[in-house]
Amino acid sequence: MAQEGGLLGTIGCRAEFLGPVLARERGPTAPTEQPHEGVGRGRLFSTGLGRRLGAAGSPRRSAWSATLAFVGNLGLGRGLPRLLSAQRQSQGPMEIGQEQAWDAAAEAYAKWWPTFERAAHPVSIRLCDLARLGPGQRVLDVATGIGEPALTAARRVMPGGLVLAVDRSPRMIAQARMRAAEAGVLNVEFRCARAESFTAGPGEFDAALCRWGLGFVSDLNALLASVYRRLGAGRLFAAALWGAPHKVPLMSLASVAVRRLTSAVPRPPYRLDSFRLSDMETLMHALERAGFVMESVESMAITFEFDAPRTFADFRIGISPSLHAFLAPQPEQAREDLAQALAEAARPLAASDGRLRLVNEVFCLAARKRRGFAIS
Repeated sequence: MAQEGGLLGTIGCRAEFLGPVLARERGPTAPTEQPHEGVGRGRLFSTGLGRRLGAAGSPRRSAWSATLAFVGNLGLGRGLPRLLSAQRQSQGPMEIGQEQAWDAAAEAYAKWWPTFERAAHPVSIRLCDLARLGPGQRVLDVATGIGEPALTAARRVMPGGLVLAVDRSPRMIAQARMRAAEAGVLNVEFRCARAESFTAGPGEFDAALCRWGLGFVSDLNALLASVYRRLGAGRLFAAALWGAPHKVPLMSLASVAVRRLTSAVPRPPYRLDSFRLSDMETLMHALERAGFVMESVESMAITFEFDAPRTFADFRIGISPSLHAFLAPQPEQAREDLAQALAEAARPLAASDGRLRLVNEVFCLAARKRRGFAIS
């Protein structure tokens, strides 16, 4: 489900609001000083930014600059690509950071779920269609969050079918279990686990799904290899991705708000975020390496509606793990500053009645497990 680009993604959070949009709009940001041996580029960006904002004399800007310096000091340097190496066998700081970030957003996801799912549910339905789900099938849902598309799939495979939904966040899984119980859906099991390494037999599933989660997987090759092994021969994997940042205002408006608060933005050397795979070339190559054959790729538009820009701001901050992490070390006023900036960024898109309707592009794809393919 992973509904959530990029500043905090470099330290292990599901960061979706900052780096990718501005990197694509403005290109790489030049560091304020030359890096020297042993110092990460992200640290230089953020500490240089902190000095510029601090010199402006604004207490609020000083607080925001301190946050950016703190983020930079957490390790945006040369060691990060090694941390993300496909050869990594154990869970590292980035995985732990993602779990904590999504745990922090779990309660807000439950609160805002009706608002989110009114727009997002058609994507779950389409994924089930693309995976050709039917009664009696066994389905795997990767990065289920608080339960989608798992619950939609569970209804589709009745009678006799089962869904196993996995997510690395314990609190998200707890919320998903509560939602399933409230809905009376009994043929779904929610398991707190990494999709790359959870326990399941080869060929155990008839289909696999993932709604907006692939961009946050640090080892995409390992994940797809895991899905491949667990699918039966010739079975389908259906996934949803967000489109390009300028076509997904639900996510990218937050970058505008943060830019208004900080005046400048460091570009991370690596990111896990909503837009990481929006051009899909990386994903298509990874699917092919894993042994899948692309069957279809299609786009659809989904509209999120809010009664006012400020409602959108509260929603967006609430469900964003990266914004939670960004605000955590700040004084209480910082959240209000960000909410106001985000509401102002969204206001030009509001209708004459004040309501905000954000149309967003989503790509849905289906890939089939190639028969007789051996993963090297």
